[in-house]
Amino acid sequence: MLSTYRFRLIAYTILLVAFLTATLGYTYIYSRNVILEEAENSVTNTALLLNGNIEMEESELLHYAEIVRDDLRIKEYVFMVVKVGTDNEALKSLYQRHYGWLPVKRRIILGNNGRILLGNEHQDLARSLVNHLEVSNKPIFYIQSGKGLEMITWAPISYQGTRLGTVALTHTIDNTWLKKHQQYSGGYLFIENDSVILQSNLPGAESQKFALNDGLLEINGESYQIRPIVLTGADNKIAHLWYGVSMRDLFAKLERHSRIVLLLTLSGAFAILWMGLIIVRNFNRPLTELIYIT
Repeated sequence: MLSTYRFRLIAYTILLVAFLTATLGYTYIYSRNVILEEAENSVTNTALLLNGNIEMEESELLHYAEIVRDDLRIKEYVFMVVKVGTDNEALKSLYQRHYGWLPVKRRIILGNNGRILLGNEHQDLARSLVNHLEVSNKPIFYIQSGKGLEMITWAPISYQGTRLGTVALTHTIDNTWLKKHQQYSGGYLFIENDSVILQSNLPGAESQKFALNDGLLEINGESYQIRPIVLTGADNKIAHLWYGVSMRDLFAKLERHSRIVLLLTLSGAFAILWMGLIIVRNFNRPLTELIYIT
């Protein structure tokens, strides 16, 4: 009888420990999946936020181009250069006085025949603009320049119902831009072309191979979750922009969580065993004394 009761108490204690361990184990697996899922959602949402930010920059740059286009003085000076044949020094001076403050990388004004009226130093930009106007009427497009991806917006200049030319303004997505956006995104940005990383705010990533495997990128032995950032008007011939976060940071969170779960499991198991031994001992003692008296 005594050994039977003792065995039952020990068995109940072991069952409680097993139940606690299983519960905490399930909690760990569930929380691990939640952390990974939330991390994936966070990467996707941050990439969407970056998309929205770039769209705002595109709209702002296009607005600047439209401001220059709608300026009557710019129209008159362009008309004088195109139709009358005056030099373009007055046009350059006018633009510098009134629009030199614009936060743009480069600016150019082209005549309808491709002649550069403003921005003679930007021959490559002029060629890119002419090539784009021949095949598309989209006011926003991208080119790949020596410093990064160059966002270009343009607007036609007309005077008295006659189109005289085109004004174009640019903004560059370069290393400065990448570092700026890292501050609030908390991740890494990559400019890639032909499966090679051209620029990145991740140290040591430039010139590395860019090969995705189920949305993961391996660089210097570390994995990164990667999401694309859509660029309006960009085609597949130029570089692409990507956003990613380190899987090591995610696993660090999981490791901290696993340590907490392990500590809770061991503490709970020890507490249950200790209470079980006390119960067995307290239950055992009076029966032993009763048998001795009998």
